[in-house]
Amino acid sequence: MRPAFMLHYVLSGLIIVAGLILMRYSFRHFKLWHSVTMKILTSHRDGTARTRVSNSAHNPRRPKVRPKGRPGGMMTVVAVFLFYFLSEHLFHVVLVPDVSMVLAPLFTLLYCYQSFVCQRTGERLLLVILGFLGYHVAIYYYDFIILSFDYDLQAGINLAAYYILRLGTFVNLVLFIFKGLQGIAGGLFRRVDEGFDEYEDAFHGYLDYILQMQKKGRYFGQKSGEERAQESGREGEANVRYHLKWLEGYKVLHNVRIPNPLEAQEIDHIVIGQNGVFHLETKNHGGKHGARIVINKEGDWSIIQSNGNAQGMTNPLFQVRRHERVLREFLEKEFPNVKLPVKEIVVLSNEKTILEGQENSPITVLKLERLNDFIMNYRSGVTLDQKTVDAIYAKLVSLSRANPA
Repeated sequence: MRPAFMLHYVLSGLIIVAGLILMRYSFRHFKLWHSVTMKILTSHRDGTARTRVSNSAHNPRRPKVRPKGRPGGMMTVVAVFLFYFLSEHLFHVVLVPDVSMVLAPLFTLLYCYQSFVCQRTGERLLLVILGFLGYHVAIYYYDFIILSFDYDLQAGINLAAYYILRLGTFVNLVLFIFKGLQGIAGGLFRRVDEGFDEYEDAFHGYLDYILQMQKKGRYFGQKSGEERAQESGREGEANVRYHLKWLEGYKVLHNVRIPNPLEAQEIDHIVIGQNGVFHLETKNHGGKHGARIVINKEGDWSIIQSNGNAQGMTNPLFQVRRHERVLREFLEKEFPNVKLPVKEIVVLSNEKTILEGQENSPITVLKLERLNDFIMNYRSGVTLDQKTVDAIYAKLVSLSRANPA
């Protein structure tokens, strides 16, 4: 066979293998996107996104069963071949035609039978080698018998063995190549399948995460509503803390947790001065674009966002009254003989927020810009001496969860 033809066959084989791989990839790709689209379409049926089980769990691969070989049969074929190959040296030259006439068909029959029942690739390769050597031995004895003895019958039997063994060698070679390519392609496809399974599991895990975040109102790293509210509250308290730092003549505490038999209460800020004790509740509504907070004549609160959307919001009245009761009971217990004026203030810390209808609220509601002036100008009718101010501060400072101002 010329090299050009051999190269042609090799290239054709590579193209076929590449085509098989491409078909397998396409099939797996279709299965992947089919399962993904079905997950998206059916995600509304459950309260939470379903957790996907790996393909390997649904479809476990069966362990590969290695076919049992027949070492006895192969050893017999090899032994007969060796007697056939060495018959010229083992027997007298006169007996060679008769011995080869017996061994040639015996080896050929055993070779064909073993080729038919062979299931292992290694044994198939050995049969290819034995067949290749066997038909060369057969044609050698054919020439030897014709030239030395001119025995047509013995020579004809060796010639028949030559053609049968050559055909059998070709068939075994084809089967060996086919099994080899099948093994290579199978290993490659297994790696492709395992890679796709891993990718598909990871992709579905990410998809489950996205669906769960969507149902919680979060997308691609966005924070949940609760997290945004907590962050907004911390930002608002920081703004109030900064303004209170410039309040002269007052003692200021932050994040004070007041114990109470009914329920402990945490107050954002407490300001202590000669004109009273002020407890502040900070509200940071409106976001970066600001909003309008409206208090109607019934004292109900509503918020109108910058885009015009209006909705009701929680009135802090109950929260502030609860704080005031716990703080007043604590101070009355610690200072039973001192009349301590306690004043509530709700502070709107967002500078872009507009407040309307604060006169309709039974509690004091202020924008942050007016806070310090309100505290300094507040008249409670009682003036505390500095010793009492310091004593109140000393009692509350141990309850503060933040550094005092």
